[in-house]
Amino acid sequence: MFFGLGLALNISGLMHKPVDTFYHIGVFVIGVETSTLIHALGHILGGKFVRSPMDELLLTATRGVNIYHGDQEAIPSFIHVGRATGGPILNLIVYGAILQLLYYGGAGFYTDVLAAIASTSLFMGVGGFLPLPSVDGQVIWSEVFHWLVYGRLGNQNLH
Repeated sequence: MFFGLGLALNISGLMHKPVDTFYHIGVFVIGVETSTLIHALGHILGGKFVRSPMDELLLTATRGVNIYHGDQEAIPSFIHVGRATGGPILNLIVYGAILQLLYYGGAGFYTDVLAAIASTSLFMGVGGFLPLPSVDGQVIWSEVFHWLVYGRLGNQNLH
């Protein structure tokens, strides 16, 4: 799937040598897959930080899926927020760190891969905070909404 997306993003590159186009697609795929693993590690660290790690991490062909067993409604909101923010925050931290490395880097495969990881980490980090279904931001902003409306975080008894 990411190969196809890389091809679509490099459609203008088809006028160049095929080897160059496939090179850029390969670098893009490495960047996306590495950023996905970084994002998953962020969720693992976020869960450990709030002392409620995920039970399973399922890496599919398109994304990682965090699996939690038990009644998630009974878990305090700060835990949901801590687990949800871990992925995007680590992506943004890695983006900033890679920018520093790129400042000292030259040209070549290593630099191209770092740039791909940085750009996809930025996309995943910022995109992760968007309040869209099936995105970390849905959990984060839902809890913020509960806090603003009820004066406290959601998933707590309102009696």
